[in-house]
Amino acid sequence: MNRVMKCFFLVAVSFTVVSCGKKTATIHPEYRNLTEAVYASGNLYPAEEYKLFSNVQGTLLKRLVEAGDSVHVGSLLFLLDEKVDLSRLNAAAQAIRLAQLNAGPESPVIHEMEAALASLKEKYQQDSLNYARYQVLYKKDAVNKKSLEQTQLAFEVTKNDYFSKITALSRTKKQLQVELANARANYEMQLQQVDDHAPISRVDGLVYEVLKEEGEAVRPGELLAILGESDKMIIRLQVDELDIRRVHVGQEVIVRFDIDQNQIYKAHITRIYPKLNKVDQSFRVEAKFDESGPTGLYGLTLEGNIIVQKKQHVLCISRDLLLPGDSVRVQSDEGGKKVKIETSAMDWDYVEVTGGLDEDQDLIAR
Repeated sequence: MNRVMKCFFLVAVSFTVVSCGKKTATIHPEYRNLTEAVYASGNLYPAEEYKLFSNVQGTLLKRLVEAGDSVHVGSLLFLLDEKVDLSRLNAAAQAIRLAQLNAGPESPVIHEMEAALASLKEKYQQDSLNYARYQVLYKKDAVNKKSLEQTQLAFEVTKNDYFSKITALSRTKKQLQVELANARANYEMQLQQVDDHAPISRVDGLVYEVLKEEGEAVRPGELLAILGESDKMIIRLQVDELDIRRVHVGQEVIVRFDIDQNQIYKAHITRIYPKLNKVDQSFRVEAKFDESGPTGLYGLTLEGNIIVQKKQHVLCISRDLLLPGDSVRVQSDEGGKKVKIETSAMDWDYVEVTGGLDEDQDLIAR
């Protein structure tokens, strides 16, 4: 079987049988429409697939869903041991309440500093007035220079202290806001860990597989379940690296599933992944159904033919007649003889003949 040209088209075969002395069955080449396709195998997956991994270590206390169950966004899936995380969450909650109090309008820390600053402001204003008065008295020789300098020094000390306290109050307010933000972040982190002990569904759809039993130990990074949409599916194909340059986004794909060989579905290429899978020397290609396809069945095996070209009214022979080296056996007066021909496009049943034959020649069936 030619790996690149498998096709699902069921086309009625037309041939002519003639008799000769040895009653050899012969077939004429014929004109027909030919569709060439690249073969690809693949599987069916949910359009939105969600693999639930554990983020914590613990014991699976309760499994709330089974494979095949319908779920919605927010549906509770599992319950894991959470004693340690609850104590941490409580501590984080207390820390955030304290941080909110200290950073809020009723903050005792801020009130104490503002009260001290208000008293210092009064002293600063008083010392400022006192220094101004002494300057006037000194000019009138009512006080000596030493008294003026003492008044000035008191004013400068109070002034520096006052503006320093203003800066300290502003800095403390900002620091308390930072501490509040850190407390909130820590609380959210602890809350997330609690949520990790009671994971929920992120999609509306089905539970396709559950991988853990109640009572089993769970480690971080372990897969707990596979979920996904049930009514929107995508086709994932593996295209041989020798054929990938013939495949483009938007091309039509004819799909057939192993579970129903007689049903044909049409799809189109939506995405081509550029990385080669070195294990099977293939590229991953995704396609979507044009109308509807099977739903709710994860991983269904399928075959796809990616249509690369369609030719109208071309001379064709059955692929069964084609011998190695692109030759056929032709009926002649001396019996059968091998003739080399030129070929082009192929589908699963037929090959286009571009030279070496005409429609009137008799070909000997194998």
